Amino acid sequence: MIALIDYKAGNLTSVRKALTAVGAEFFTPASAADLADARGIIVPGVGHFAATRALDAAWVEQIRTHIADGKPVLGICLGMQWLYESSEESPELPGLGVLAGRCRKLRPGPSEERIKVPHVGWNSLDI
Repeated sequence: MIALIDYKAGNLTSVRKALTAVGAEFFTPASAADLADARGIIVPGVGHFAATRALDAAWVEQIRTHIADGKPVLGICLGMQWLYESSEESPELPGLGVLAGRCRKLRPGPSEERIKVPHVGWNSLDI
């Protein structure tokens, strides 16, 4: 069974619908101890890196143990960023640290190296 982590910043409804659509069995653990029998873990997320603060030491320990046991973990959006050591968005907060590196904001480079930065923010509406 797949554990779908709810730390109050996730896109749980979307992920639940997707898992249901493919016939996956999943549950939302109430505590970190409930992860012990999970075959896989999904860490979704939306928003600011600081939201990961809700994943305290008990959750971190259980998720790291899960990974050390060779079981899969999928991070979606903010959940993927949290798998790294840190984020530029909240440099004072550590990530899970299972992936080396720090998440940084995409910045345009010189014109010959310019990358298209996806638009994921709000727009103004002039009526």
